Amino acid sequence: MEERGRDENINRNQSRRSRSKGQRSRSTGSSRCRCCMTDQDSPWLQKWTNETIRAEQVKDEAIRKILEWKESRDKRPVWEEVSPENKEVKAHWAQWHRLEVKNSLLCRRWENNEGDKVTWQLVVPRSLQGEVITLLHDHPTSGHLGVKRTICRVQERFYWHTWRRCVERRCKACEVCCSRKMPKRKPRAKLQSYRVGAPLERIALDILGPLPITDRGNKYVMIVADCFTKWVEAYP
Repeated sequence: MEERGRDENINRNQSRRSRSKGQRSRSTGSSRCRCCMTDQDSPWLQKWTNETIRAEQVKDEAIRKILEWKESRDKRPVWEEVSPENKEVKAHWAQWHRLEVKNSLLCRRWENNEGDKVTWQLVVPRSLQGEVITLLHDHPTSGHLGVKRTICRVQERFYWHTWRRCVERRCKACEVCCSRKMPKRKPRAKLQSYRVGAPLERIALDILGPLPITDRGNKYVMIVADCFTKWVEAYP
């Protein structure tokens, strides 16, 4: 009986591994943007493929010029060739060695201050810049973070000329954020950690929403987390 039980466990583990391998192999065939994909893709990235983003980059005059240079030559163009162009083209030209075409998309190499993290940022065309900020600030899952935290979120994945100024202007003009700002804050006690010793001894919950209404009429999600195991459940 014990040997048969062990055999059944082995078979179940093998089937799980085979299913996970199949899922990974299917996911590698996706045509979505590889420069800015994460473990949990956002709704914005799910509807944009490399081809559609490439088309928008080509429509952008400044990005199109850099793409043409990058795909036709190895050396940076001389200043006499760049001087007649606009400020955006010159800003990209100044970062020539940090720009590279990956999967037909113009991307920018970015390192953090410590130098231990390298990220390839998608160079966002003008037509998509507002949508990127909406995704990372206004979207229901973004939480309307402040200027500094929104800047960090954009910097991890995207880049365009004067992007920081655009993010600051958008966050300061956000009606939702402005309506929640208090002119004067009362002093609060310092936060203290609450230590637990067993699962479900203490839980924390929050409400996420409003989200798009589902077929059953739900528009809020209750998030429950166990303080000991850190296990999280979501209930509509």
